[in-house]
Amino acid sequence: HIMFAEQFIIQYKLDLLHIIPTYISPFKTDIIPNSVMNNHRLEMLKIAFENNDKILIDDYEIRKGSISYTYQTIEHFKEIYTNKTLYLMIGEDNAKSFNKWKNWEYLINDICLVIMRREFEIDNSETDLGQLPHFINHKINYLECDKVDISSTQIREGIYAGKSVTEFIPEYIYKYIIKHNLYTT
Repeated sequence: HIMFAEQFIIQYKLDLLHIIPTYISPFKTDIIPNSVMNNHRLEMLKIAFENNDKILIDDYEIRKGSISYTYQTIEHFKEIYTNKTLYLMIGEDNAKSFNKWKNWEYLINDICLVIMRREFEIDNSETDLGQLPHFINHKINYLECDKVDISSTQIREGIYAGKSVTEFIPEYIYKYIIKHNLYTT
């Protein structure tokens, strides 16, 4: 995701990119929030982007401490960045089910939605996202970036299995994960 964030800034000429880890996804309400793990997630993001002054690791949704609906987060940032174009980058997997998001119509009409294509998504080369019913009559923006054939789930599974994953994540993040015994149980 580091490469995607950096390319997002370049291609869309962003002044600042907020990276906002979620507290509880509306689609994963069976997962019990873990404040220790949330702190580790924030710390890993800070480490990963510490040398990029155009990226802000934002704990807004974690501080909120409840289910994270994207439209509420967008409303929050619209109050801060009045008269600015707000962008939201999502993965292709999320784009396919975007119409299941709470108030998705508000989002698609009120922000610039950018979709990151992902090599590992099944049948993505066959799918024209603009033909999905929820995107018809809406401009679809894409992030032009080298595709990466790995997901965060696959990385966590590799760590759990005791495999080195440094070809997919920076070594300093891998060392942090091992030092704090993350994703090993």
